[in-house]
Amino acid sequence: MVGKIEVTKLDLIQWQEYREIRLDALKSEPQAFLSTYDREVGWLDEKWISRLKETFSKGSWLLFAKGRLGLVGMIGGYRDSKDLENHTAQIWGVFVKSQERGKGIAKALMGAILKEFESEPDIETVILEVNTDQKSAQKLYETFDFIVTKTYRQKLGDGLEHTISEMRRLLKAKA
Repeated sequence: MVGKIEVTKLDLIQWQEYREIRLDALKSEPQAFLSTYDREVGWLDEKWISRLKETFSKGSWLLFAKGRLGLVGMIGGYRDSKDLENHTAQIWGVFVKSQERGKGIAKALMGAILKEFESEPDIETVILEVNTDQKSAQKLYETFDFIVTKTYRQKLGDGLEHTISEMRRLLKAKA
């Protein structure tokens, strides 16, 4: 808990809460995501249910920060076949509502997902990508010992090309 914030997973019946915070993230911070609000707002209910259901399987995570008035933040993680080969996991979709920032919520979410990854014995490295214009996000990741491993240009959800930093963090050595 951070203040009155709980980091939690959602049940499938809460898919509409997931939809709401994901669309809020895409609309309010389009420069932070590959996808767009316009693309996802038209998804059918079944697509949202399916997306949330996917996070119940091994190799996929979706955690939420829940406050008194509902969801205020989220963070996701996944492993594709390349990650399984390379003993890595990816972080995606980090978001905290603007009015809730500066309260340690993103830090709590990051700590929680790293703990999830640490429970997987074959994950050695965690990878994420951040728009270099988002200085506070990059600073947060650096406090968790992520380091920039490469930079490149990419078009994001705002339709503009940005400089992106790939950041990596080694997990604690396995016993």
